[in-house]
Amino acid sequence: MLARLSLARHGAVPALAVLLSLLPGPRAAAQSPSAPPPAAPVIAPVLGFEASAVTVSGATPEGGVVVFGLGRDRRRAVPLVLRLEHELAADADGALRFELDEPVMAHSVWAAVDLASGEYALASPVGHELERIDFPAQGLGANARFLDSEGRFLDVLLVRPANGPDGAEAAGFWGVAMGDGAGLDADGEANSRLTLDVTRLLALEDSPPAPERLRPKDVLIGVDPQTLRVFATRLADGPDEGNGNPNGGSGNGTAGAGGE
Repeated sequence: MLARLSLARHGAVPALAVLLSLLPGPRAAAQSPSAPPPAAPVIAPVLGFEASAVTVSGATPEGGVVVFGLGRDRRRAVPLVLRLEHELAADADGALRFELDEPVMAHSVWAAVDLASGEYALASPVGHELERIDFPAQGLGANARFLDSEGRFLDVLLVRPANGPDGAEAAGFWGVAMGDGAGLDADGEANSRLTLDVTRLLALEDSPPAPERLRPKDVLIGVDPQTLRVFATRLADGPDEGNGNPNGGSGNGTAGAGGE
């Protein structure tokens, strides 16, 4: 009995060794396919509305967002006009809430521009149909310094994101309210055509002085304060300095009526 037990025990060792030799070693385990890394979050700002607040989601986490609003209303026969632009900070989820002193104007247009990526969104509260028009057909001229647009009034917002060719140091936002033939209309004539000179834009909050010309990835938004029609574009390519008639890229933002 003892001899048989001894033989059986000694005979089990080679079988165990064979089994262990078939198991993958540390190197084989390291070569096994691993799970793909998590996808980077998609930066696509979305505007929403509460009774007295504007919300943004989908922005760069803990990044800056420029919120621009323009609206008109009438209260007791007194015309009211809203115009504001602020840089706000998104939280770790890329969201923010901008509380207003008054209810959100029913007839208003809003934009949110991500200062890190240049992605943007356009929206209006429920009940007001956002009317988005094409970028001015005349486009940009004089090496992306001037913009011609038909009309009598125009409110302009220019945002230069940190991922532009000049880097984060050049990032900022600028604005101006123009009237046909007034001082900021670069052609100086009352001809139902507005000519914007970007060097005359006003630096907002902590932005650097107005740029000398538009650059790739700049976001340009214009709103007629009377009709609330809006155009928006993000310049996709560098201007063609040879003919002085650069072609602005089409905008990649969203447009539509939103709200809660």
